[in-house]
Amino acid sequence: MSGMLSTGLNGLRAFQSAIDVTSQNVVNSDTDGYVRQRAELATRPAIPSGGSWLASGVKVAQVVREVDQYLIAQSRDADSTATEAQTRASETARLLTALGSGESGLTGTVGRLRDAFDALAADPASTASRSGVLTELGHWVDQLQAFDTHCSALDKEWSARMAQAAAEVAADGRSIADLNRKIAIGAAAAGSPSPALLDQRDRLLDHLAGYAELRVVDAGDGKVNVFVGRGRTLVVGDTSSDVSAADFTSDSGGTLGALSSCRDTLATTRTRLSDWARATSDSLNATHRGGVDARGRAGLDLLSYAASTTPSETLQSLRVLLDDPSRIAAARTDRGVGDNGNARVLVENFVAIIDGASALRLQLADQQRAAEREAEVRVASKEDIDRRRSNLSGVNLDEEAARLLQLQHAYQAAAQVVRMSDELFRTLLDAAR
Repeated sequence: MSGMLSTGLNGLRAFQSAIDVTSQNVVNSDTDGYVRQRAELATRPAIPSGGSWLASGVKVAQVVREVDQYLIAQSRDADSTATEAQTRASETARLLTALGSGESGLTGTVGRLRDAFDALAADPASTASRSGVLTELGHWVDQLQAFDTHCSALDKEWSARMAQAAAEVAADGRSIADLNRKIAIGAAAAGSPSPALLDQRDRLLDHLAGYAELRVVDAGDGKVNVFVGRGRTLVVGDTSSDVSAADFTSDSGGTLGALSSCRDTLATTRTRLSDWARATSDSLNATHRGGVDARGRAGLDLLSYAASTTPSETLQSLRVLLDDPSRIAAARTDRGVGDNGNARVLVENFVAIIDGASALRLQLADQQRAAEREAEVRVASKEDIDRRRSNLSGVNLDEEAARLLQLQHAYQAAAQVVRMSDELFRTLLDAAR
């Protein structure tokens, strides 16, 4: 009877623990980052007795978190790549918007400049036509410099955001190292890591994945080592390393990789725009010098720029040199103010000039569309992986309710075993009187 009583009591304790675990799942069903737990029951070792073995009931072997480490790694990789593509698409769109489109864009401005030279060729004696050329040249220079100023603001913003993101990564690294220490201490004391601390650490690791590509390596004793970007060490055991924006490049993944990539794209676009502006200025200047103005004087340079070391300095140094409409060299020879030979050659230059402007915007637009398409694919993949992860680790209230009912019946049955043991014991006592 003592064996029967012990078996029943062991069952009550085990089923009570299992009910506690299931109840914990239920009340945390809406807790962000909570991982469903499961009490694994196991048969207690039988006790030898008089040449046979007496059953000793059941026990909770361990409480496990319903996780799949491979699926978690997939989820974090998907988060990193999706965030990188989304950020790159949205930020490249901002750069593309700065270039403008249609009549308000760079190609529109160049088109109006060509139209001004067309009007000059049609009526080279007109002061209005000559003034129109100078006005549109000024608009073209203004737009290039406004775009360059916008680029400087974007670059400064992206640099600041990278610094902030790197600071967040470093802070998460310190928190993970601290949790590693606490988890290891708890595991040594209790025999297994604290599920709540593991959940907390996983939330931090998930958060990190949005900033950069992540690699997590089991270090034993419940600890993990963490590497970010292209292998930059962030956490080893309970020690974290400081990181800065300089540690991340365009292939680092996540927000940091995307912003670094956008800064590279911005620099490339600026360089190409500067090269195009210099080539346009050189072309127009060379042609203009080959003509004569309204008074028969040799044509002068229309534009100037400084020989500088950076694209920004080149663009900001652009100037329209002429302010007198009569100095526009529309004539190819000294035939007089009515000749338009040089104006026609100037118009012909715009075939290459407009092609260059269109190519600039087209390349950037292609990059932005490619990033958008990639983002759509990456986000869809992430949602699918997250759904599978949630199905495994998330709390399903219907399943938990069914589990509670099952455990309730088991608990009641174990209680019945205890009551029966008590009744048998009382019967024996009564018989002994």
